[in-house]
Amino acid sequence: MNWGLVTYGGGKNLVWGRECIQKAFPNAALWVVNNEPGKAQGAELQGTNEYFEFSGYVQLLAALKEGEGPFVIANDTFFKTHQTQLWLGLLKRVLGAPHTLKTGVVYGDIRRDGDALLERPNPFWASWIFVIPDVPTLLRFEGILQQVLHEGELPLSEDYEKFIDDWLQPKKRWGGWHGQITADALQRKRRCIVMEHRLSLLWVKAGYEMGSLGAFHPRLYGMIRILDRLKTRWQAWVG
Repeated sequence: MNWGLVTYGGGKNLVWGRECIQKAFPNAALWVVNNEPGKAQGAELQGTNEYFEFSGYVQLLAALKEGEGPFVIANDTFFKTHQTQLWLGLLKRVLGAPHTLKTGVVYGDIRRDGDALLERPNPFWASWIFVIPDVPTLLRFEGILQQVLHEGELPLSEDYEKFIDDWLQPKKRWGGWHGQITADALQRKRRCIVMEHRLSLLWVKAGYEMGSLGAFHPRLYGMIRILDRLKTRWQAWVG
């Protein structure tokens, strides 16, 4: 199997995260795209950060398709805002079982926020992790991702714009996004939200199937999701 990670600058979290992955999956090949300009080290691939983690994923897919599946691609929030060890435990269960993954299906951390907004599909993938069973499925995913990145700015409904604004700058401390409230950070996250939703929407529109990693072990997944939220909120509280 092959792993791919997108980071911005690396650092101690990445070093620790790589060690965790290699311990959990000792036979896996691991690729890293570093999106910070001029900061790729050793065997890391230098990313452009043009489309943030999404352009990094494109680079990873180009490298990974020369190998054998299954493939896991993720960004470095895996080691920052998620329960790393618990997620690795879930992935070991999923990837260690023969014939678990279905060809043609891309699996991820599925979110369901209702179908009130045309631009926000229900369900959709949270774009921090994807599990792809084989090369043919990887090529389909690469094609849809390229389409998302190159379709340009799209007109968005007023309701969708309001949803994004409310999520980026929540009125309550325990809801919404908890990143940096700067013009650049807000613009970056806004673009990422739109691309995240478009990826899921176009994937399903093309007739392909989305899969939930949580469907294999619902109880464990439910616990992980609760702990993920608590970790994110706690970091926002103390930060």
